[in-house]
Amino acid sequence: MYKPIENEYTPDYRSSPHETILEAMEARNQTKEDILLQMAPILSCDQTEALLRGELAITEEIALKLEHIFGVPATFWNKREKNYRDSLCK
Repeated sequence: MYKPIENEYTPDYRSSPHETILEAMEARNQTKEDILLQMAPILSCDQTEALLRGELAITEEIALKLEHIFGVPATFWNKREKNYRDSLCK
């Protein structure tokens, strides 16, 4: 009988969604200034900088904007944020 392999890996760290944003920026050679301009008008400069530091949670509206900027579905960003927040509660 076939028994699927179970993944028992449990990381001992939490990776904030902002790290994924920074990686996406680097992969696309985008600067902080590029993102500041693209996040307007839904986020102020201060809010965008807080997002890039991992101090601002990704909302549905922010996820839609990130989808537009990076071409990564909003559902990914929403799930990434939820999983991160859930991991903080454990």
